[in-house]
Amino acid sequence: MRYYSLYYCKMRYFYFFLMIMCALFVFIGCDDENEKELPFVTNVSIADADKIFRPGDAVVVKAEGFLESDDIRLNIKWILSEESSFLKEGYAIGECAVVIERSSTSIRFLAPGHYPASRVEILLHRQGKTMLLGEISVADGQSPEELQLYGIINSRSNTSKPYGIDHIDLKTGAVTEIKHFTEGEDFSLITNIPGSWKLCGLLKRDSKSFTAFYDLSMNYWQYEESLRPVTFCTTGNEVLVAYQIDDETLSVRNISGTFFSRTLPSPPPPLFKLPEGIKPEALSLYPGIFLRKENAILLSADNRDGTFSPLILSLSTQCVSVCPSVKAKALIPFGMAVQKGGKGSISQSAIRKNDEFEYVAGYVVSGENGEGTKLCLWNMHTMKMEAPFAVFPNLARSVSTSFMGDLKTQKIYFLFDTNRGGRLIYTYAPDTKEWNALSNIGFPYSEIVLAR
Repeated sequence: MRYYSLYYCKMRYFYFFLMIMCALFVFIGCDDENEKELPFVTNVSIADADKIFRPGDAVVVKAEGFLESDDIRLNIKWILSEESSFLKEGYAIGECAVVIERSSTSIRFLAPGHYPASRVEILLHRQGKTMLLGEISVADGQSPEELQLYGIINSRSNTSKPYGIDHIDLKTGAVTEIKHFTEGEDFSLITNIPGSWKLCGLLKRDSKSFTAFYDLSMNYWQYEESLRPVTFCTTGNEVLVAYQIDDETLSVRNISGTFFSRTLPSPPPPLFKLPEGIKPEALSLYPGIFLRKENAILLSADNRDGTFSPLILSLSTQCVSVCPSVKAKALIPFGMAVQKGGKGSISQSAIRKNDEFEYVAGYVVSGENGEGTKLCLWNMHTMKMEAPFAVFPNLARSVSTSFMGDLKTQKIYFLFDTNRGGRLIYTYAPDTKEWNALSNIGFPYSEIVLAR
């Protein structure tokens, strides 16, 4: 009997201890819950919270108690189409806000872009905990489905108009100002990853050079000063920058992850020793063209003596190939799509599996004294230009190709000089071999680029 009494006594103590621990856990849990409910800031208000913000609009949150280390995160939610049977709502959780101004009583950030029309929860993130500050509505900020044409006015433009970025209507040629550069800003060597709705290039500001993206959805700059950029090219999914190590050495790096997402550490970048007589700045007149099949970049070197040299950087072998110089006023790399197995089979890979087309690269060669412009494909086997497949009487300044998967609708856009002041924009259709003027207006641009 004593054995059982001792046993039951121990069990009673055990259950009593267990009840105390449970109560303690509940108390601690409640205390934690109360701690979470304590606001980080008080008297919160959002200016114009009832309106629909456009992407890039300034959103001002006022409150008492903001800290310099506070982080603003956004939960972005939008209604999906009725065709989606599984999810009714799309979302992007924990997006970092682009904060442009802060104090102890207010934080100012840009309304998010690149998403459908959305409800946006504004969260204050502090030391691993969050506080909901409020909610706003933001209009559609997605990239257009079709490529759009943009003109760049910069230090290479022969005009008194202020530097900036314009949108050019592809049907009428009508111009809409997108961005007016501040004094001391210059933007050139423009490329685009289709669907990003960002223009990438070389930004010069107060004698400093940056690799930069201009966000067309939110209308703001993203840039970094860590590199000495020489020129740029796009692979279709990434932006590559060729940058200067010293007066004789270049390297190439993918900068897309810097501005779009966080990426894993990449392997050491390749190094390219430039041949004697060619300086890095000689490659800074035009963007390059990426050759996927050969894993190389097609560039143009300005010899500053009335000639240009085709120059190829092999990313696989880290070799630099400089080809015989060409007497010209412009030698502009360009890309286009062609029928697979036909002319220009020295191309990049097909854009989609089993497609019947592929990308090729070449040069736009513009001569002096009315010699006009020739379009020549580049042969990577012979390392020579092929015979011209199209000609135009004017001097070319810039080129950009529109290809959305259909060879019949492909167009190459050219910015040409005129004798009357201003410049003209023409399109060339490889399928029909026809040239057409976009409009008869004299444009002030030094570069054009198709982007979405």
